[in-house]
Amino acid sequence: MKKYHKKEESSQKVLSPSLEDGALDRILGELRRKTLRISPSETMSLYSDNPEGELFLGGLKRLTSREALALVLCFDKEDPVWWYLREKILDDCYRYKYKGNWRLVQKLLMINDDNLLLRRFLEDHSSQEIFGNLLVLANKRISKMQIHKRYTPVKLPQRKRGYNDHGSRRDDSKWLPDRVHLGPNPKRQDLRNGVAKTLKEKVLRFLWS
Repeated sequence: MKKYHKKEESSQKVLSPSLEDGALDRILGELRRKTLRISPSETMSLYSDNPEGELFLGGLKRLTSREALALVLCFDKEDPVWWYLREKILDDCYRYKYKGNWRLVQKLLMINDDNLLLRRFLEDHSSQEIFGNLLVLANKRISKMQIHKRYTPVKLPQRKRGYNDHGSRRDDSKWLPDRVHLGPNPKRQDLRNGVAKTLKEKVLRFLWS
């Protein structure tokens, strides 16, 4: 009778092809080549004479978690516009309470190295997902993005007429008893401070020095 010996499984984890040496650099190079960019002339002309706080990055309304994930993976981190985009995405993660893909987006934003960021994503996803879906989403959103100067609207004095409390009195049936204690509202989770902002400060200091 033939005896069959079970092959010993190697204790060393075998990396998927997307995580092998050199594969990350090839994927990053392909992403940088295929990802759209905001016009450099438009960007630098505004940076040249505008202090911090006077620039506004438009084209990001109703950003979905998938689009945010696509931008985090594909957008050129060496572009100074990235720091405005990054703050917008951080605020969106906080607004949506880190639910669903927003939790992954927050985790990826805490990684400053492109190779480590891509490696972390490819641990649970494939490169086909990046080039087949996320790159398309990123380029569609980038094509809508523009940099604007921030204008403060002029508030003209308004003539006051009559009283301010017309119809403002609450109905007696809607008042709560005086001694009802509902307890404090739970503190909302905020992970924005966990992401270092020193690199942004260095970039802005360089641009406007």
